[in-house]
Parts: sequence; C-alpha cells; structure tokens
Amino acid sequence: MRHPVFLYSLILFLLLIKSGEPPHIFPGVAFAETAAVLSLVDDAVISTAESAFKAMKQRNYPALWEMLSRKSQKTIVDNVAKAAKKAGAGVGKAEVSRDFAEGGAFARAYWDSYLTAFDPDAVLEHSRWELGPIGKKEAKIIIQHQKADQPAHLKLFRENGLWRVGLEETFAGRRFLMGNTQRQ
Repeated sequence: MRHPVFLYSLILFLLLIKSGEPPHIFPGVAFAETAAVLSLVDDAVISTAESAFKAMKQRNYPALWEMLSRKSQKTIVDNVAKAAKKAGAGVGKAEVSRDFAEGGAFARAYWDSYLTAFDPDAVLEHSRWELGPIGKKEAKIIIQHQKADQPAHLKLFRENGLWRVGLEETFAGRRFLMGNTQRQ
C-alpha cells in the first residue's frame, strides 16, 4: 500500500460524514460549546497581553508585575538583586521581589528605565496582532509593528489557571543582541 495516511484520512472523513457530527475537541462537550470555550481562551490570551502593555503604559507597575510569568519575574528579580549587590545595596531577592509586587523604588527604577527604550504604544497602537498557536500551557501572539520587517512572537504561559506574559521569555534574546551591538 503506497499511501496509508491517505487511506486512513479517507476512512475517518467518511465516518465523520456518516455520523453527521463534527469532531469534538473536548469529549462530552457539544461542538458549539467547544467553539465557545475556544473563543474564551482566545479572548483571555489577547486580554492578558493587552492589559500588561496598558499597565506598562500607565506605569501601573504592581498590575504589570502580576501579569508576568514566574520565569520573567524570577529573571528580573535575579538581575536587579545582582545589580543592587554590585552597587553595594544590602538587599536580597525576597526584598526585591516584594518591592516589585508593591511598585516600590526598585520597580520604578527598573520599569522607568525599561520604558526609555520601549514604547508600549508601539505594540498597542502601531502593530497588528494575530493569535498564534494556543496550547494548554503556552500561547503565542504574533505582533507585527507597522515599520518592522519581522514580527515579535509574544509568549504567554498558563500558570495557576491564568495566562501570564512571558516578557523575558520573549525579549531576553533581543536585549542580549542589543547589548552586544551597543558595546562594539
């Protein structure tokens, strides 16, 4: 047999036509209900990303912090604590983490500096958003800025039942490349 995949696909197709029922993504849930669930997931992913960039624009740093993935939070805390230690400040990671959650001095210094290099309106007002793949634990939004050659693939992660923005997971490599070009 030359094309077993084609044959199996044809058999599956014929069975679907015969049953008169569309395939179900969630067993035991009607097709219309499945579509509604998927639409809610799409909305939650988009809403989380949009809310994070709006919080950044409004300088609502505690709200922004709450919307970041655990890995992004950990990376930021590690980097800030390391820089504070290098500068002679006697603060630990727990204190830095608490400061970011409350929008304290470290958070304001970090995010205010971040916003000198990044304008949230570039994403909110001057880009086209398209949903990428959405899985159980990870999603992507493809963000194409009107003047960029390549889109950014914003990563989101489902943690404790909520979608969180993977800011570090998405942009850390770009920051590394920008840092290397600035040193030359």
